[in-house]
Amino acid sequence: LPTDLSGCSNSIDATNPMVGRMIRDSMEYWLKEYNIDGFRYDLVGIFDYAVVDGWNKYLNEKFPERTLLLYGEPWNGYAPDSRESLRVRLNTVGKMKDGHFGVFNPKFRDAIRGQGDHPGCDAGDCFMFNQADTWRIQVGSRGAIRYNNGTGNLNDTWDPMFASDPEQSINYVSAHDNYNLRDKIRMWASAYNVTDSGYLTRIQEFANGVVLTSQGIPFIYGGDEFMRTKQLDKNSYKSSDSINAFDWSLKSTNSAVFNYYKDVIAMRKSHPGFRMNTWDEVTNNVTTTLPSSGVVINTISAGNNGDSWSKIIVIMNSANNYSYSLPSGNWNVAM
Repeated sequence: LPTDLSGCSNSIDATNPMVGRMIRDSMEYWLKEYNIDGFRYDLVGIFDYAVVDGWNKYLNEKFPERTLLLYGEPWNGYAPDSRESLRVRLNTVGKMKDGHFGVFNPKFRDAIRGQGDHPGCDAGDCFMFNQADTWRIQVGSRGAIRYNNGTGNLNDTWDPMFASDPEQSINYVSAHDNYNLRDKIRMWASAYNVTDSGYLTRIQEFANGVVLTSQGIPFIYGGDEFMRTKQLDKNSYKSSDSINAFDWSLKSTNSAVFNYYKDVIAMRKSHPGFRMNTWDEVTNNVTTTLPSSGVVINTISAGNNGDSWSKIIVIMNSANNYSYSLPSGNWNVAM
C-alpha cells in the first residue's frame, strides 16, 4: 500500500484478489499441515472486514470439526485511512459474527486499568484503581454485546457495546504493547505514593478477576499470574532478553497470586455459566445491576447453560465497603 497503515512498513492490500487468496491459502496450509488451533491477526484493522470475514468463513467451512480461535487487533498503526469505514473496527465486528471472529476489547481494558502508559485516569477508566465510573465495566462484563441483537454497522466506530455474540469480545488488561499489568500498577503506585504491597498485590488479582468472571473470551498476558515485571519497559519489542525473559523465581515468590489465578481459571473452566455463547443467552440469563457507586453485580442463571451451579452472583466493587443480602437458599463463596 502507498500508505504505511501498520506503522511497521509492511502494509499490503488484501482487497487485491491474489493477495487475499495468498493469505487464505497460507492459513489453510498451516491448519492442515501443522494442526494449529487458530490465528491471531496482528493489526487486522489494516484489512477490510469483508475480506477478513471471507477468510474466517472459508476456514470454518473447510475445518468444521475444529473449534478455531480467530481474533485480532481492530486498529491499524494509527495512520489516516481512506477506507476507514470498510476496515475491521469495533463497529464492524458484528458483521463477522458468522465467521466466529473476535477482537481485543480496548474499551473494557481501559475501563479496568486506564489508557496507555500514563499513570493518571481518564474519564470512565481505572476501575482497578478505585474509580467508580462503572458503565464500561457493566457492558464489558456482559461480553460487550450490543444493545440490540443485530450485525449492522454501529454509528460509533469504538462503541463499547459492539459484539453480536460474546465470543467476539477478547477481554484483557495487558498484552505485549504498553506496560504489563505489574508495571502499570507500579507506575500508578509511584505517581500516587501508594506503598502498601499487599494492596498492590490485590489489584493484580482483582484486575484479571474481573476478566475471568466476565462473559466473552479471557486473555491473560504471560506472567501476570505471578506478577512478572518488564522493569517498566512500556514497549519491549526491541528490548533485550533481560527485559523480556520470564523470571521464574517470581512464581515461587508470588505463589499465592499464582494459585489465585490457577483457582479462578479452574473455576471458569468448570462452570459454563461464565461462558454464555450468544447474544440471547447473555440477555436472557445475565442480569446486571448497579446498586451503589462503584459496584457492579452480575446475577447469572448458570443452570440454563448446563452449569452444576444454578445461580452465580458476581460482585465487582471498586469503591467503599458494600454489604449484599443474598437471596434465600444455600450459597457458597467461590472466590
